[in-house]
Amino acid sequence: MNAALITVLLVLLFSCFILCSTGSTSLADRQDVILKKLSSKLKRNWRQIREKRVEEDFDSADFDLSERKTEGPIFTVDELANSFVHGRKILFNGDYFVDTINEPTIFHKIKELESKSLGDDADIVSSLLYSLPQQVYVHVKDPVPTNYQHLLKKLFNATSEVYYHPHHTFVFTVPSIGSTIKRLKTLADDRILWVGLVDPLYKISPDLIKSIVRKRKLNKNNINTEVLLLSSNEIDIKDLVKQWKDQIKGLDIETKKKDRIFLSGLPLSSIEKVLKTLCNHHLVRHIQPVEKFGFDGDMSFLEDEDEEEGDFPLELLFPSESKRKVKKQRKIFSQSDDAANKLLSADNEYSLEDSETFQLLSAINPLSDAYKKVLFKFGPTKEVKNVSYKATELDNHDRIGQPGLPDVMYMWEKGFTGKNSTIAIGDTGIDTNNCLFFRKGQRVPYNKVDFNSHDKFIAYRTYADDGDMVRGHGTFVSAITVGNIQSDNFEDGEQMKDLFDGVQKDSKLCFFDVGLPTHRLSIPHDLSEEYFPFMHRKCKAKISSHSWGSPRKGAYTITSKDVDEWAYENPDTVQLFAAGNSGRSGTQTITAPGTCKNCITVGSSQWTRKNFQLGYPLYGDVLRHEFGDSHLCNPSDSMSNMFFQNPMFCRAIGAPSTPCFSHRKDFCARLDTEGEKLCCNNIFLSKVCCSGSFLNKMQSNPEYFTSNNVATFSSRGPCTDHRIKPDIIAPGQLIFSARSLASSSSKDGEQQNGYCATPMANQGTSFSTPLVLGYANMIHQYFKQGYNPNGKLSTEHRIDPIGSTLKAVLVNSGQTLTGMVETNGDGIWRHLNKAPSFTQGFGLVRVRHVLPFAEETDFNLHVFQEDKVSTDDYKQYCFKAVDVPSKKDHTFKDLDQTMKATLVWTDYPGSPSAKIQLVNNLDLVIKNEKSGQELYGNGGRDYVNNVEQVTIHDHDSNIKNATEFRVVVLGTNVPKGPQSFSLVVTGPLERIECKGEPELTKERIVKEVPGGNESNNGGIFGIISNLFSGKLLVDQEGF
Repeated sequence: MNAALITVLLVLLFSCFILCSTGSTSLADRQDVILKKLSSKLKRNWRQIREKRVEEDFDSADFDLSERKTEGPIFTVDELANSFVHGRKILFNGDYFVDTINEPTIFHKIKELESKSLGDDADIVSSLLYSLPQQVYVHVKDPVPTNYQHLLKKLFNATSEVYYHPHHTFVFTVPSIGSTIKRLKTLADDRILWVGLVDPLYKISPDLIKSIVRKRKLNKNNINTEVLLLSSNEIDIKDLVKQWKDQIKGLDIETKKKDRIFLSGLPLSSIEKVLKTLCNHHLVRHIQPVEKFGFDGDMSFLEDEDEEEGDFPLELLFPSESKRKVKKQRKIFSQSDDAANKLLSADNEYSLEDSETFQLLSAINPLSDAYKKVLFKFGPTKEVKNVSYKATELDNHDRIGQPGLPDVMYMWEKGFTGKNSTIAIGDTGIDTNNCLFFRKGQRVPYNKVDFNSHDKFIAYRTYADDGDMVRGHGTFVSAITVGNIQSDNFEDGEQMKDLFDGVQKDSKLCFFDVGLPTHRLSIPHDLSEEYFPFMHRKCKAKISSHSWGSPRKGAYTITSKDVDEWAYENPDTVQLFAAGNSGRSGTQTITAPGTCKNCITVGSSQWTRKNFQLGYPLYGDVLRHEFGDSHLCNPSDSMSNMFFQNPMFCRAIGAPSTPCFSHRKDFCARLDTEGEKLCCNNIFLSKVCCSGSFLNKMQSNPEYFTSNNVATFSSRGPCTDHRIKPDIIAPGQLIFSARSLASSSSKDGEQQNGYCATPMANQGTSFSTPLVLGYANMIHQYFKQGYNPNGKLSTEHRIDPIGSTLKAVLVNSGQTLTGMVETNGDGIWRHLNKAPSFTQGFGLVRVRHVLPFAEETDFNLHVFQEDKVSTDDYKQYCFKAVDVPSKKDHTFKDLDQTMKATLVWTDYPGSPSAKIQLVNNLDLVIKNEKSGQELYGNGGRDYVNNVEQVTIHDHDSNIKNATEFRVVVLGTNVPKGPQSFSLVVTGPLERIECKGEPELTKERIVKEVPGGNESNNGGIFGIISNLFSGKLLVDQEGF
């Protein structure tokens, strides 16, 4: 009997409350004996990849893990990844699965049970089968008919919602196993392949088991968990909470929505028994640790997690370092008093490439007005005449600040500055007195929506607090997008404005403050209850940006599901999330909820050398304070105590004796004004926060600092289900933006005074994300204004782009970076593979490559967002290659492209307990009508991504031959539909009428294997490359 039937019965073995429900003690004892006998004879349906074992330190007594993990046939990673194609395994998170070919259905197991002589126990077993509600899985043939769940709900008299479990499986609750068996006896639907129960352990997130093991090693006493339920009217959630409180004494339970329960303080001493009770309940769908969120540059709050995500290396140099090097640095710093005067003198013409300039830059106090003047002198673009635009070149503006980022000035010149638009950001807070936000005589609308009272804000929701911290993350992030200086209110306002106005400087901001004064975040448990509704409904923002996350190593979590659910139910909106800063740890490091399907996940590239050269001294200040606040200057931190007890460190900071705790306060106070000197002259800190060391590295290895590289820190895919993440990338290394002085609050009146502090420079995917937010808003304005496919303004072409359309246009704009990336932070640099890849996603966002303007660009833009498909349905669109005259840009000719097509659909939410998250599977196919060649999205039939792209080259040849192309969107498997989609097609193309049917071949053969992985962990597409190979993707018959 599978954990199927036996969970029916096993429910009793594993759950005290079921035993108690039967009445007398003697009967309960007899039931227990019966079930133990049965469980010793019948198999469970446990399977797991041989290389992936359950943590040995997790007490397996209650779950018999030692028995299950070696039982039955073992499948390789490739076989598991491919198994959803032939549809005979139910895949679960953590590489567990049920083999439905070799595993008998519950019907057959009951028949086997009935064939045995049970004697006096027969009545007891029978009563159990007909009295206990159960959670069942139904495996069906591929493809799944659209909305098949409605038939299953009626057929099995389901008492909960019927959920799709990718691939080809549904899960729901039934009144009892007995009633289900009766229905199976009369079942006439040959689509159903298998019906059964599955092992309760499948409901437990592998992350939870790892957290339990880790916390026990750290001698922690308890753990907080989150339980996802099947929605059901059968039982009130309050009754369920009461039931569990009666069974698990001292349990702190909080409910946030009808399908979610939070359990705080679960005792680790009895955690296996607690989980036994939880996971055997028929309404429990998934159990995981409560997610802790931080902004991606500082996750030091995760004291007991696997890793702390940060932007700076914490490797320390110990006494083996040469003292001669320290003396040389001291000599340089003794000359630092006149560094600013030298750089700013009109008599001296310094080049940023000179080593002396580097030393002078690092000698100036980065908080001073002198450094601000240095930025004014060296930051703007040098005058360059008669330089034509080349699509393959990235450094089009050799300047710092947002105006120098890709395509920003180009779009500003065409009026796309964000006027009459609203965007939304959730972050740590904003110092509204900073000149990039300050408006004299205007009061910020705290905790209300007001479109008219302030030039920058329409709302500021004080959810966690009402301001930002010094050097605050939220102020920096928000200014990248919407910062706009009223130059006449500040002495150097015009120069600041020229360099540091935001990408959408005329847009207004709806802000949600989630930052606590403790540098921690307070993210609402239910994003759809207040967080997203405030931004998208009350503020009416179409696009929102979120530079925070939880390090879950690419896993699809409950919060990932929440984001997908919001997007699915509100398809006119789109959410952006930072990918995270764990690229140094290699692949599969995307933070949640950036692992969601329907959001736009943003990674980071590098940018110009000038950004590095002028930004590193400022970044050194950020590093010193991040390191100081979290470690060195924190008396309760063990690293701080280690430093101030070290004789060499104490001598280096001028202390006469060891330990030197009495000097800690003075040392930390000097970090502002003498931080560079203190770090660079200290062999312990020089690698942590000495900007001079970074500048020196730029000279010795210039190839590591170019706009064609991906940033080392940028988190990489794939997700655990092998989806491509990040979606796209944008510059995020050494970005300039506003410095918060933590001077504002909701109590401020209208007579506040603003300030224009020297900007900060920082790096992280936190800062590439608001840049993409700005690009997305430009695209929104483009469509709202009514540009037609040829790039001419026409009111009849005005459309309101839905979220998937904005995502499709951004992805379609992606330019493949051809530079390098440091692999796993190990000092080894490798060349990037072409997009799409798990390092750069679909490439660097280039709105100039996707938004045409009449007579200035050599391509047209065709957008389709009204169509839908069901299973076995299709939509087709036909085009002919034509010459598109341009007097300015020749993007598609430069890139040798004829067509670039991107398909995106807002997919139904996935399941955190499932291995694969794609619910509705569409396929993008482009057929060359002359040659008959068929190209599939992402290189072959893709069964995991809801983003697919095809690029066709041979620009000149196709235009000369007027080649015709047929673009087909196939509804390969659409169980929850019909599925709407967005299709974006760019190129020198005109739309023509399609003649006849597509007549596509049905072979599943790779046309082009996707790019590989630059990390040391193996090929980038690893499993997916094999998955898309012809030999693996053979249609299986005989289900």
